[in-house]
Amino acid sequence: MTDLERLGVPVTATRAEAQQSLRRAGRGVSTDRLRAALNSRRSSAGVPSRNRSVATLRNPEGRRKHKAPPVLTNLVDDRLIGAACVGLHHLFDDRHDGEQEPQRAARHQAAVRFCISCPVLTACHDVAAEHAQYIEGVWAGVIPAATHQEKP
Repeated sequence: MTDLERLGVPVTATRAEAQQSLRRAGRGVSTDRLRAALNSRRSSAGVPSRNRSVATLRNPEGRRKHKAPPVLTNLVDDRLIGAACVGLHHLFDDRHDGEQEPQRAARHQAAVRFCISCPVLTACHDVAAEHAQYIEGVWAGVIPAATHQEKP
């Protein structure tokens, strides 16, 4: 971003400092574009990137996500990392409020299609078998018979 260079914003400036300089000059820019420009300038100048107070990870889509607190990571089974169902719980859940049987059956069939090509299908089957008394909805491409029975 040539505006940063023209305004004399140092390569080591924080995002807030750069944003303040741009505002004083009557120039606006989105936070994402500014962050990308600052990172690009730092990289080309050989300046190491800033350390973050919270460790971050990149998911397969490339979006940044924050590392979960230890209390939550203990609830995650490492065998299921990389599952195709991540973010699609609405398809796999047992039931939704007021949902009728035909919609639930169609939703679960869509979930099964994701399971067919899932890289952790075998591990998911093992986890489902280990926790059979607790699971509901679609697991490892299996729609339990109890899922489609009306519950009192």
